[in-house]
Amino acid sequence: MRNVRFSDTERLRRGIRVEMRSGRCYTADLGETECASQRFAGNDSLTGWQTLSLRTEHNPQFSPAVAGLHGLTLVPRLANYPVPTLGHHVEAPLHIGLPRGTHVQVIQPSTHNRPSLGIHDNTGNGHRVLRSTHPRQNHRRHYRASHAHHATPRIIDLMSLGAADVLELGLAAFLALLAWVSRPWVEPFCAKLARRTGWSMLVLAVLPVALRLALLAHHPAPSPATYQEYANLLGADTLRHFRLANPAEELAPFFETLGVLQEPTYSAVAPLAPALVLMLGWVGVLLSTAAFCALVYWMLRAWTTPLWALAGGVLAVIEFGPLNGWMSSYTGGSLAAAAGCLVFGSLPRLRAAYRTRDAALLGVGLGVVLLIQPYQYALLLGCVILFFLRPSPSLTRAVPVVIVSLVPAFALMLVQNKQVTGSWTTTPATLSQLQYGVPDSLTFQAPPESDRDLTPQQDALYRAQLSYRDKDGESLRAFLLRLEYRVRFYRFFFLPALYLILPFFLIELREYRLIWIALALAVFGIGINFVAAFDLAMLAPATGLFVLASVVGLQRLGRTNRQAAWLILALCGAHFVLWYGLHVTDSSPMLRYETWDGINHPDEKAAFIAALAAAPGKQLVVVRYSERHPYQEEWVHNEADLGAAKVIWARDLGQEEDQKLREAFPGRTVWLLEPDQNPPGLRKLSASGN
Repeated sequence: MRNVRFSDTERLRRGIRVEMRSGRCYTADLGETECASQRFAGNDSLTGWQTLSLRTEHNPQFSPAVAGLHGLTLVPRLANYPVPTLGHHVEAPLHIGLPRGTHVQVIQPSTHNRPSLGIHDNTGNGHRVLRSTHPRQNHRRHYRASHAHHATPRIIDLMSLGAADVLELGLAAFLALLAWVSRPWVEPFCAKLARRTGWSMLVLAVLPVALRLALLAHHPAPSPATYQEYANLLGADTLRHFRLANPAEELAPFFETLGVLQEPTYSAVAPLAPALVLMLGWVGVLLSTAAFCALVYWMLRAWTTPLWALAGGVLAVIEFGPLNGWMSSYTGGSLAAAAGCLVFGSLPRLRAAYRTRDAALLGVGLGVVLLIQPYQYALLLGCVILFFLRPSPSLTRAVPVVIVSLVPAFALMLVQNKQVTGSWTTTPATLSQLQYGVPDSLTFQAPPESDRDLTPQQDALYRAQLSYRDKDGESLRAFLLRLEYRVRFYRFFFLPALYLILPFFLIELREYRLIWIALALAVFGIGINFVAAFDLAMLAPATGLFVLASVVGLQRLGRTNRQAAWLILALCGAHFVLWYGLHVTDSSPMLRYETWDGINHPDEKAAFIAALAAAPGKQLVVVRYSERHPYQEEWVHNEADLGAAKVIWARDLGQEEDQKLREAFPGRTVWLLEPDQNPPGLRKLSASGN
């Protein structure tokens, strides 16, 4: 097997032979690959295709380097990031790592017995494995993994459109024509429904839930995939025990994991609002999505006509409903989006006329976002202040009610701080920064430093977090490069057909209330760009504004050519019907061309955990990682009450230390899990620990 060498010209040599865990060998033709890119935002690992043609764009700001997760990984060589230097030799890896933004083209895909494609994605949103093209793999799709060939025009690349999008549009055109033919009777019915607020909100709330439940045969209830999701679920479990924090464990080193404090309390580094919703488990996620889709219509009723408000609600179902990752995860994106709709729907109502209900809803929306992320709350509050720059008597009257409505949220936050950290003013995230150096601070602030010994996985997360920063510190150039890279992911908020109406939205910016929409989006875009570890969920409170911008553009186009506006809506509907129909069976070869969905698939890890939990008696699983275990694949996640948990997961600290763990939790069947073996090894330990 040939070695892989980085040359001083920052190019990776040809003809790497890749040995898979299955024992099969494949050749990856990396060509004269420039292996550094400003689009890098984490460690992406590509596995399992037969022949690959890889390309990235060179940026002198970065240098290639080698890290030892699952073999070769390309990461930026930045200051304070301890990775080997250029010219280091590495054996051909199990996984080939790619910088974020790498273009991947399948040249000779085999149609039978093909290994799976998995991209291990770290965006600050933890680890998520993209869905394999094999219909029975247990991967979840989250970000684009297949782009157009490197000849793709720059503007197409910037919009994150590729050959798959073009194919999708062509196939959807036929469905759009069918929808167009039925328009004469659809439009009058929708207009009648749109005038009935209660019924419209009910339909929009039920629709995404019913459509998602109809997919359960092939897309079951999701299992957590990122450490943030596990942290949110731990926070929810803590609340189910009627407390905000759990007592610290005496054997805390065994339970060290990502996103969890061990001192002074055993508590999740998680916001309170998602935890409150997740007390209902996945049902809470479904209800959050239902509330968001209904509130989009309610918000739009204050901005536009009933029919266009209903159209916006339907767009919300299409974009953020059953095929969206927020509905198949525990990140809380839909909850933040629903809270934003409360804010953006209350403001124009209060300008028109003062109502105590609208002022209270404005305060509630702000409060929910505060309990999700204080930084997002600050951005949202800035948008509200911009709206108040054009004062009116009714807006002034609303201020006291808004403040009173915010009091419960601030009180809950302060009490949680006290219970978890022991200080009224220190948040769990702040304490985590002090202890573990995670989460990262803003880019213009000094990076946090850990004050305790970290596990290898915690240390890898901390070093990966540092890699998001520019080696020369924050500058205008670094800020703009980061913004240019991230803007492509805004397509998450737009279907491809909706790009056509964005110019019409800009044309409509003639009065302050519409200019404010663009200003508010700019506040969020610029504000989030100061966060080193980018995550689309950070933009969730502004989701309603993206839908509003689409509706304003459609309405403006409709005044010019009504048929064109409705044709774009029909195309969006066809887009959804096409891919939803394919997911109903989940067996069509066309699914390999779907480039942007987040719906989950059967999870083998979750099935393994469930089987272990179903075993007779209580279990204690000691997890032994290899030296190259990727930090994203963390297994040590526990319930709020360790003593009562059916299964306890603990780190292996050596046979002598592990014996203390066995004595602390007697009467349990003890297992040793070695997840890095092929296949993963699980064996029962004897009383002596052998």
